[in-house]
Amino acid sequence: MKRRIVQLLLAAVLLVGLLTPAVAAVDAADPEGIYDLEIVSEYLATATIVPLTADSESPVSANANGVYPAAVRLQVTVTGITDNYSLIFAQNEDGVPTESNLVYIDQKSAEAGTLSFLVYPSALKGDTTYYLYLSGTSGRDLLASFKYNVPYVLGDINGDGDIDSIDALLVLQHSVKIVTLEGKQFLAADVNGDGDRDSVDALLILQYSVGIIASFD
Repeated sequence: MKRRIVQLLLAAVLLVGLLTPAVAAVDAADPEGIYDLEIVSEYLATATIVPLTADSESPVSANANGVYPAAVRLQVTVTGITDNYSLIFAQNEDGVPTESNLVYIDQKSAEAGTLSFLVYPSALKGDTTYYLYLSGTSGRDLLASFKYNVPYVLGDINGDGDIDSIDALLVLQHSVKIVTLEGKQFLAADVNGDGDRDSVDALLILQYSVGIIASFD
């Protein structure tokens, strides 16, 4: 009897696994752009959010991993406003907005229960979740969350756009287990392509930073 119950449980788990859709994950080949856009709309509003590039009003379509290539702006239309919601803002963490975490803010008055914003967040960074809020007299409404994909560059471990001694130090620290590189940092650290992240990679990064070598090929 117990064996039969175990078999039924295993079958149920397998069935759930088959019926549950796979969640796409951003990988190294994906382009730069907004991804993992999730519309929430907690309270009164209904939001339509369309990703756009920097220089086009045409909607950007997501690829198989949910990345909207080159998308850096959001056309936000909010309907069903029952009071004078007027402030929209984006921040790079969930919580109280401050000078350090605000990346966009704008103010408008609702017309016939509708608001429209062209949201252009500043300084979008990889591996960061952004939250888009609408605020008015009835409170703060979380409209959506999204992330920004920045493809990794070999040798640029910290993703600051430079390949220098700081990156080499991070690889060395990883090799002796002082820090743990993960995700794109981990991928960017293997500059010689041997599968390890060690002092050899750190030395190559240093040599590149001072012009002794011109590439990691």
